[in-house]
Amino acid sequence: MNKDILITVYVKEVKDSLRDKRTLLSVILIPTIIMPLLMMTTLKIGLEVVKKARAEVPAVMVLGAERSPGIVAALKASSKVSVVGFSPDWRQRIADKKLRAAVMIPPDFDADVGLGRAGAVVIYNYSGELKSGFATSELDRFFDDLRRATVKKRLAERGLPESLVSPFETRSENVAPAEKVGGNTVGGFVPYLIIILC
Repeated sequence: MNKDILITVYVKEVKDSLRDKRTLLSVILIPTIIMPLLMMTTLKIGLEVVKKARAEVPAVMVLGAERSPGIVAALKASSKVSVVGFSPDWRQRIADKKLRAAVMIPPDFDADVGLGRAGAVVIYNYSGELKSGFATSELDRFFDDLRRATVKKRLAERGLPESLVSPFETRSENVAPAEKVGGNTVGGFVPYLIIILC
């Protein structure tokens, strides 16, 4: 086949395609403008939902509150959670998203901790629900801080250094220039964007 004929047919087809408004719309406008705009709008809405959920102070319930008045007082003093009174339908309230999480204090918790016996605090939540997840994270953080404070107090009572339970720490430090970090982020995202647009 003659190259001149091929080039002529190719140029004619490109001209016809550029004249066709439907082709311009589906090949150029939608993938390059509308799809990224839709993706950015969806991302912005998602970020706003997460921001709003994180700003809410979650309502939590303490089951067995009489077993550890100190923990209940510390939770009530926290600005990260709002402790509500006991209700026997707490499971249903979590399922209905009226209550974000519940904490079960085991029997003899204070005595067990004082004697060095391990006790298990159970946090009940709505798995997969955003606000319940934030409440669970706050409760986990609260009990982690309480655990560290208890260990620190026990070590101090025995005249032992804190480094006994934390002999070293790790930290990460970025050595790449900011331009490369930004380029790496964009470079990692662009192939996915191209695949989605295809």
